[in-house]
Amino acid sequence: MPFDRPIVLLLPHTHFPLWFIVLFASSSLAVLHFVIEKEPPKTEQVPVLLIAFVMSVFWISTIAGELLNCLEALGALLELPQALLGLTLLAWGNSVGDLVADVAVDCLSKCL
Repeated sequence: MPFDRPIVLLLPHTHFPLWFIVLFASSSLAVLHFVIEKEPPKTEQVPVLLIAFVMSVFWISTIAGELLNCLEALGALLELPQALLGLTLLAWGNSVGDLVADVAVDCLSKCL
């Protein structure tokens, strides 16, 4: 993949990448919701909860994919084989969540 290739664009003639448009739209809607709504919804709690959960899954998946692409680009720049990246950097990154959870459980057990 050439490094001068533009980031994924929503429309061919726009100068903004897709991530910027999505971030701008979601931030604008969040600010609008914060300004308009003064009380939490009483009847739409379950649909709002499901939408928030699905959006969080999409954001986590997108961020993980972009981090993986960055690591692959770094490996291509340094001319490292993908097997070496998979055995080192990607495996370590996969274990960070477990490390954080283990440290948090250890701190909680010492605090109680």
